Amino acid sequence: RISPGSHSIEFRYYSGATVAGAVISCLTLAVIIIWFLFKNPKMTQIRWSAAIVAVILCTLLLTVVFYSFYDGGNIGTRYQWTSEQIKPNLSSRYNLAYGKKTAMNIWGDESNNSSLGVDGDTEGTFGFFISDKNLAWWYVDLGDEQNVNEVVVYKMKSGSGLANPFEVLLLLDANTVSFSQAVESEGTADAWHIRVPEVKARFVSLRTVGAGLLHFSEVEVYK
Repeated sequence: RISPGSHSIEFRYYSGATVAGAVISCLTLAVIIIWFLFKNPKMTQIRWSAAIVAVILCTLLLTVVFYSFYDGGNIGTRYQWTSEQIKPNLSSRYNLAYGKKTAMNIWGDESNNSSLGVDGDTEGTFGFFISDKNLAWWYVDLGDEQNVNEVVVYKMKSGSGLANPFEVLLLLDANTVSFSQAVESEGTADAWHIRVPEVKARFVSLRTVGAGLLHFSEVEVYK
C-alpha cells in the first residue's frame, strides 16, 4: 500500500564474503604500495611516512565503501518519488490476486493460460481464454482467507469474447460461496468494478451463466 506524499527506497546489499573481499583488496593495495616504497631507493627518506599514509588512505577507502553500501550514506542506491509521479493506472492498493495460483476448465488441446489473468498486464493485449462451452470457469486462489471489498475485471482491447452475462463468485472453499454477482451490462469502460460488502474469501472465480466463453485481460482483488 502506497500512501500519498513523498517516498524513498534504498537498495543495500550485505554479504560476509563481499566485506571480506573488500578488506583483502584494501590490504593488498596497502601491501603493494608499501612494497613499492621500500624497493624504491628514491623513497628512503619518506618511506615510513608514505607507508603510514598509504595504510590510512586504504582504511578510509574501505570505510567509505562499507558505509556507502551497508550504513549511513549511499552511492546511487536511493530513489525518491512522490505519489503524483505514479502512473494513473498503477494502483496504490495491494492487489491480492497478483501472481497467485490460478486454474480454469479447458477442453481437448486448449492451452492453460489462466495465469495471464493475474500477471499485472491490464492493457488488454493478452489474457486468459476459455472457449464456448456450457459452463466456462476461471479462479484465483488468494492463498488464505482474505477480507475482500472489490473485484476488478479488465476487458480485452478487441472487446471480443466477452461473456455476457458472467458471474463473479467469492468462495471460502470449493463449496461455500460468500458472495456472488452477475455482470450483465457490457458498458463502455475498460473494466468492471464489482463492489463487495466486505466478506471473507479465499477463492475468486469467474464463470459463465449458461453457455458462453470467458476472455479477459486481468482480474484484480482488493481489500
